[in-house]
Amino acid sequence: MINPGELRQVIEIQDFITTTDENGFEITDYKTMYKLRAKVKTQGTKEFMSADKATTKLTLHVICRKRRNIDSDKFLLYKNKRYNIRHVHILEDGQFLQLTIEGVE
Repeated sequence: MINPGELRQVIEIQDFITTTDENGFEITDYKTMYKLRAKVKTQGTKEFMSADKATTKLTLHVICRKRRNIDSDKFLLYKNKRYNIRHVHILEDGQFLQLTIEGVE
């Protein structure tokens, strides 16, 4: 059972959209679908070398209230950083989602 008082952080669920401007050029941007309160926990970090520099991969668990159309094709914005949603799990009570997200810094 999750206490709703634990949902202290604000996250945004975003979708990647492509639109056409007045000149006919395609513009790609992120559109915010939902702003939610959530509980964010760090699951783990990995450090590796990529293109002669140290890179850190951060994996987080996010618990939020259930909304429609949240899947692994969407993105999550948390503290002005964009994360990829890897897995979406519906928790046992059916009211909350657990998202596994991943970001590379």
